[in-house]
Amino acid sequence: MICKHCGAPLEFNEEKCSYCGSITPYGLEKLKHEVKIEKNQEKINQLPKMKYSNIISSIVIYVCTFFIYSPYWYFSRADSLNKLTDKKLNKWIACLFLILYLTAIFMPKGPRIEGEISQEQEIFNYLMYAIMGLSIWLALRVRAILRKYAADCNKTEIALLTAPSIILLVLFGPLYLQYSINKMIKINLLSPEI
Repeated sequence: MICKHCGAPLEFNEEKCSYCGSITPYGLEKLKHEVKIEKNQEKINQLPKMKYSNIISSIVIYVCTFFIYSPYWYFSRADSLNKLTDKKLNKWIACLFLILYLTAIFMPKGPRIEGEISQEQEIFNYLMYAIMGLSIWLALRVRAILRKYAADCNKTEIALLTAPSIILLVLFGPLYLQYSINKMIKINLLSPEI
């Protein structure tokens, strides 16, 4: 290879001419590639940030915490989700879900009388109905937020593929939603929060 500016002989992979200091075609291509990478990184850094979680570790945490991770997940991600669209996830409802869940776990159980339901058992049953209702509502709300965000980004096909199964959404709520968030991060629709 020969320098176009001074005619000096160059090695094949030299980025600059060692005689006149001008950039070689190889150096120019490398510089263009670096600029492209920097622009892509800037674009990714400007995306809204969401926490990336490994699904296997999330399942382990989910089980080891006796499913307390479920209400905690909604509470901890409410701020990030609220930055995505005009649809909002009320952090107080997520907090209420967490409080009700902890109340149900630590609620004292009264003596069991055969054929009768104790007052404690009745309260526990109502708590469980409230917990199930809040869990389903929060899961549907987060799915609506993620779908609206994808649609706002002109990614309608991604919006339709965001947590498409209602059954999995109801059964596995936060785990299924986190899986959808992870997919959105992998296709550069969201930026991973560090």
